Amino acid sequence: EIQSYIRELHDYIVEYPQPLEAFAHAWADVTMDIIDFAARYPADCHMLKYEDLAANPDAEMKRITDFLGLPASAMNADSVLGKKSVDGIGDWKSYKKIKVETGSVNRWQSLPAAAIDRLAPIVAETLAAAGYPALDTGSAEDAQRRRELAQMMMKAREV
Repeated sequence: EIQSYIRELHDYIVEYPQPLEAFAHAWADVTMDIIDFAARYPADCHMLKYEDLAANPDAEMKRITDFLGLPASAMNADSVLGKKSVDGIGDWKSYKKIKVETGSVNRWQSLPAAAIDRLAPIVAETLAAAGYPALDTGSAEDAQRRRELAQMMMKAREV
């Protein structure tokens, strides 16, 4: 139901009725906008990958405070997460967190292969621009077979 999503996602949900595809397009667009902005204003931007923050929050926070010219004691990962902000589309799940967690790192890998096959072309350019490896979706024949099986299952459910 569209009312349960934040306003910034409405157009994506209307254009792409499959929720995962809508979110993938939204993520790709917002992330590319951030990457483009950082390329235009490199002296004013500090890029950070969530995986790096989750793996070593204190070191990454130090890199941020160094970039900002602040003393390292000015903030740490736990104090930053204690402040709640809802600017932009953000990550609604993070608003309930009180510390950096590694649980969501690479969680996309738990998606069904057919979903990854559908999402890979949507996010491929953005992943490359952000410095991530391309998604391995297997052979084209495997992907086609998974799509056919998924379509057969959908038709079987309709009966």
